Amino acid sequence: LEQLLELLHGRACPMVEIKREAVDRSGAVENAVLAAARSTGVLADLCVISMSWRALRRIRAAAPDVVTGFVLRRTGGLAAVERCQRLGVRFLIGPSRRWLRSPRLARRAREAGLRLGAYVVNDRVTLEGLLPLGVESLASDRPAELAGWLATAVEAP
Repeated sequence: LEQLLELLHGRACPMVEIKREAVDRSGAVENAVLAAARSTGVLADLCVISMSWRALRRIRAAAPDVVTGFVLRRTGGLAAVERCQRLGVRFLIGPSRRWLRSPRLARRAREAGLRLGAYVVNDRVTLEGLLPLGVESLASDRPAELAGWLATAVEAP
């Protein structure tokens, strides 16, 4: 992680996901992520995401200025929006199909001040459906193609 954060320092804002399975009572994973970010100087640019509310609470308690995001699975919705607000979580990330099927959820999340992310965006049609919903963070297995699609989508009137 430290090597990756050093590589990204000054070039990008890293988004690190803490897998739910890695979260335990000790908080070791959360502490290790924050230690790596501090030692590489990227703490101010870091975003930590997780499907674990426990991990996000720990990150918020240890480093309140770090941006955090909750990762939805195929289900979940308005309750997650409300919980994000209560905990100070600023991103809500969901499967791209979830956002496309539930534009009302995306709208409600944006109205609540949350930033939206989507995974996995591997085709132009999905990308073009997500952009009007306000999705601004994308995960893809095809990053070069996604970058090209984004460039032409942004140029279009």
